[in-house]
Amino acid sequence: MKSQRSQQAIYPAIMATFASNSTNQRTVRHNEFSHQYGGHNVNCRFRTYRPQQQAHAQAHAQAQQQLQRTQEFQQKHCLQYSKTAFLVSLVILLMHCPVHCTAQQQKFRETPVDLLVTEGTEAMMRCEVSNQAGAVQWTKDGFALGFSAVIPGFPRYSVLGDRKRGIYNLRISNVSIMDDAEYQCQVGPARLNSAIRANAKLTVISPPSSIEIEGYTPNSKVEVRENQDLTLKCTVANAKPKAEIIWYRGNVEYNSVSGLKMYFSIVSASFMLL
Repeated sequence: MKSQRSQQAIYPAIMATFASNSTNQRTVRHNEFSHQYGGHNVNCRFRTYRPQQQAHAQAHAQAQQQLQRTQEFQQKHCLQYSKTAFLVSLVILLMHCPVHCTAQQQKFRETPVDLLVTEGTEAMMRCEVSNQAGAVQWTKDGFALGFSAVIPGFPRYSVLGDRKRGIYNLRISNVSIMDDAEYQCQVGPARLNSAIRANAKLTVISPPSSIEIEGYTPNSKVEVRENQDLTLKCTVANAKPKAEIIWYRGNVEYNSVSGLKMYFSIVSASFMLL
C-alpha cells in the first residue's frame, strides 16, 4: 500500500487549453486528494490546467464541468483501489490465521478416566491441559466446584498440580458413597480458543455395614425337631453394589445340599430346611 508504485498510480488527467486575445500561456495547478480506508492512507495527485486570462464564458463553464467529472473519477478510482488493497491484505491474513490459530488451540494432554474405588480410600481424577488459555474448574453431576485449589463446602476435595504446566488433578480423600457421581474437567473459552470438556465416572464400592440373621445373636445355636420347618433370614445393610448372599453349613455351600429351599431379596436371604 505504501510502496512508491502504489503512490504513483496513473490516473486520468485533463488539460484544457483556451485561446485568449493576448497570450496562450497556461498556469499549472497541482491538486492532491487523500483518503483513508481500512487503516491505510492513499494519496492521489493530479494536474489541471487553467488559462492565464479569462476565456469565453461558455468554454470556461465546460472546462469546470469537465474538471468536476475528472475529480469525481479520481476519487472513485482511488477509493476502489483502497478497497482492493484492503481486501487483499485481509485475504492474506485469513489464509495464515487458521494455521496459526490451530497450532495454539488449547487441548487436553490427559483426560480423566472412570474410576472404581472402595469407600474410605482416596480417589485421584487427572486432568492436564496443553496451550491453556481459559480458566479450569471441575464439576460434580453438573455442579461447579469453582476455580480455587481449595473447594468451599467440600473439605475432602482439593485440586492438585501445577497451573503453569496445565495440571489440574482432583483429589477426593476418604471417599464415601456421597462421592459416587459424574465428574467433568472444564476449560473455558478465551482468545480464539473454544471451551473443552472431559467427563469421567467415579463409582464407589461400599462393603456391608452389618450382616445379621434376624432373631438370633451371632454364633447362637438353633435347635429344631426332626421334620420341623426352620426359616432363617439374613439381612445385609448398606452394601454397594448389592450383596450376594451365600449360605453354608459348616464348610458346605447349601446350594449343593438336597432338601434346601432358598429365597433371596435385594438386601436379605432366607432358607427353609425340610
